Amino acid sequence: MTRRAWAIAALSAGFAIGYVAAAHADDGERLFSDSDDGDSHVATKIAAEQKLADHDKARRLLIAAASTDNWGCDCPPFVYGPYSSSADDPIAYFYPVVTKGPDPGSFLVAAGAGIYEFTGHFTKDTLDYDGWLDRRKVKHRKTTGELFATKRRVFAVEHWCLRKSADPLEAYLATLASMKKAGVTFCQ
Repeated sequence: MTRRAWAIAALSAGFAIGYVAAAHADDGERLFSDSDDGDSHVATKIAAEQKLADHDKARRLLIAAASTDNWGCDCPPFVYGPYSSSADDPIAYFYPVVTKGPDPGSFLVAAGAGIYEFTGHFTKDTLDYDGWLDRRKVKHRKTTGELFATKRRVFAVEHWCLRKSADPLEAYLATLASMKKAGVTFCQ
């Protein structure tokens, strides 16, 4: 039985919580495979999806992402999953924008604590870092630096979850607890 079929059966039986966990895992087409590793192949996939959005044909996608929280760099907070250990390619960075629910930008954890899974689609809109902060209603000073000034395509997040590491880094346990309290779903 697929996760979706299980979820429908669970809902029919009144187990609404089962749907939330299952829905995040299979609602969108997975953009990256586990073998993708941050090369031009990945950049080509991203560009192709953005081009579809330009022609009002955006597809619903499931995108794995990592936070740059512990990288020690002055860089945007999210990268596509295949770039989770290094992001020399400027296309690696992106700004997820949620329409409802908890904002992933408020809960940054390193890849050693978990990987984000965003379900949504690319839009025609672009944002730089300040625009992303403004959209999230975060008070801030104007940022500087080429990586922050670069406008990046918006990935409109319909829902997201965090695939927690089996043994998350101790430094992120408080953030993980805050996520749970805020209603963030942990992927199954």
